Amino acid sequence: MSKFKIDFMFIILCFFFSVKLMAWGERGHHVICEVATRMVENEELAQFLRGRGHQSGHVCNIQIFNGKIFL
Repeated sequence: MSKFKIDFMFIILCFFFSVKLMAWGERGHHVICEVATRMVENEELAQFLRGRGHQSGHVCNIQIFNGKIFL
């Protein structure tokens, strides 16, 4: 095989595997945000967030690009 074909195949494989390896996905962001609401040290903020962890997980999955919100 030529060097070009080997390099091309390597790049394609890296592209396909990097999508899975580098992305947390919706569930990962949801879990991190839900746990973060439980780790707040400020008592007033912790009291406000108590019971809102699941909602915060959903808010973390809202994508904002250039001021536009995509759900």
